[in-house]
Amino acid sequence: ITSQLPDVTLLTGSWGRNTGIISYLCLILLLTYSSLFFQSSSPNWILKSLLISGYIQIFIGYLQFLKIEPISANFNFRIMGTLGNQNFYCAFLGLAGIVLAINLISTKGDLASKVIPGIIFFYLLIMIQISSAKQGFYLILIGLFTYLVINTLKSRLNHLKKIYLSTFHLPIVTGK
Repeated sequence: ITSQLPDVTLLTGSWGRNTGIISYLCLILLLTYSSLFFQSSSPNWILKSLLISGYIQIFIGYLQFLKIEPISANFNFRIMGTLGNQNFYCAFLGLAGIVLAINLISTKGDLASKVIPGIIFFYLLIMIQISSAKQGFYLILIGLFTYLVINTLKSRLNHLKKIYLSTFHLPIVTGK
């Protein structure tokens, strides 16, 4: 509103960038509408979709690395998957890498059940390294750090809750 841009540009945004007020209002409406239909099973579906899309992007990126273009786009032998930009590709792989790494850490099971996801995670890291953008590494590190901090705080809060209940609540309820 305080910008030097014309009013039309403030409302609609500039070409190629949907940064106008109308775009933000539409995104708010979309968020509100989708939150009305949000169910508790939605996060699992979203995470599975992100993993499957990540696997597809890794495969297509590997083909592009081998100089094979499966979707016949002019990519000048850069690795960008189906996203059209190396930065988007790398960031998307970073998000998929967060989900895959957290699944590897939190899934209980024997070593054999973690071998294939571990190999896929290794290939994901290679594809991030091969692309010239590196924000995927930062996303994975920040995501894992956040996950570990939240789990640590959650376990500490559960421990403090047990101490509180055993110290204050239990004697009051039992009268001892």
